[in-house]
Amino acid sequence: MFSKSVKLTLSLVFIIVTTACASHNDITSGKVISVNDDNASVYIAADTSTLPGKAITVRRLLPTNTVLEGEPLYSYQVVGKTVINAEDKANYISIKANNIAIKIRDIVELTE
Repeated sequence: MFSKSVKLTLSLVFIIVTTACASHNDITSGKVISVNDDNASVYIAADTSTLPGKAITVRRLLPTNTVLEGEPLYSYQVVGKTVINAEDKANYISIKANNIAIKIRDIVELTE
């Protein structure tokens, strides 16, 4: 159906896009694993060397209070925004609570 050159071009584009996505090593999200007074520890699966001081958004799975058919009963809703304190260990970061009621299993996302 397609010529050999079109198939080759599409294959190369697919490989380049896949490789670019796989090599992206910035934090995009993580999960809160422990909460202390005004700090929380977050597990992420990325390099954390350039993260201290960056803003993040904290989200929590909450009910949507809807009973319409086809609508979700729960969704991740924004709890607040805060900043990253520092790197704890490899794949762990510490964040400030800043008047946000952070709970274990909350999701954090890098604010861009």
